Amino acid sequence: MKNDSAKARYIKELTVLTKKKEIDSEWLLPIKSGLDEFEEINPDCTYDEIIEQFGDPEKVLADHLDAISYTERSDKKPRVSVILLALILAVVLGVSGIVVYNLIKINVATQEYVVFDVTENPS
Repeated sequence: MKNDSAKARYIKELTVLTKKKEIDSEWLLPIKSGLDEFEEINPDCTYDEIIEQFGDPEKVLADHLDAISYTERSDKKPRVSVILLALILAVVLGVSGIVVYNLIKINVATQEYVVFDVTENPS
């Protein structure tokens, strides 16, 4: 590349956009290594050629944010669902246990005993 200015400009734009969105800049490492490889193959490439190869910096960042957002959604939803389901199940089982206990207690307290007197029939 011509004095690495095109590569430096592309990385700088991505870095500035990353800082504005307040996200970690580690995601830039694969892009930087991709730029290095592209530079080895095309030493005199221009900024426009970089954009053609890698995409507009804003679009690249937007795609990255979409990927993060999707990953966070897919990671968190099952955990939240499982926790919520376990909590509901615990409440239902607790209430059911209390109801059954009270029903047994009421049944024992009101239980009547039937006593049969067995006598022979004098016929």
